[in-house]
Amino acid sequence: MSPAEALAFVERHGVVLQAARGPVPSLAEAVAGGRIRGSWWGHPKGHEIFRVADLNIMRIFVNVPQAWVSAIHDGQKAELRVQEIPGKVFQAVVAHSTHAVDTTSRSMLAVLRTPNPGHLLLPGMYAQVRFATSRPVSTLLIPGDALVNGTQGTRVATTGPDGKVHFKSVRVGNDFGNEIEILDGLSPDELVIKNPTDAIREGAEVEVQKSAR
Repeated sequence: MSPAEALAFVERHGVVLQAARGPVPSLAEAVAGGRIRGSWWGHPKGHEIFRVADLNIMRIFVNVPQAWVSAIHDGQKAELRVQEIPGKVFQAVVAHSTHAVDTTSRSMLAVLRTPNPGHLLLPGMYAQVRFATSRPVSTLLIPGDALVNGTQGTRVATTGPDGKVHFKSVRVGNDFGNEIEILDGLSPDELVIKNPTDAIREGAEVEVQKSAR
């Protein structure tokens, strides 16, 4: 319910405002707080009657992976896309962030704001966010299915100008699902073999094919 609709409802039904604790809020304070708690015919004292949502400006909550934290700052621009609204790009801005990395998810919460004049965006929607930034230079990512875990530790199969397979031990950082961060053991110019099978052995000859991307 919008703030204007909340004000009209309270006035029309004669709602008596209540407070969960502390002093009873004014109507403006109750609306600004995002919920109306009160009593009116048919409802007990202190019952939460409805919540107020201003849909003209939406807040978007984004968990930023640790590798990208240093590239995100207040006031930064971003693009927002929703699968259910194809072709529509919403312009958003980073309002603030926690400036701290969660120890469990290894991500930082950033809060964005975007105008929503047509009320196309609704609370609870999932969206894709693209920040106006470049990938940090220090971050090296490889496909998640390129890792080989065995008795010799975590390795990746690479190939060079000689067209032969060479296994290299690597140190893994963050896991981003489809991609894995490599902290040590690889250089950006090396070619990595995706999803290596048991037939891929050290020194085996391979034919390099360019990715379709």
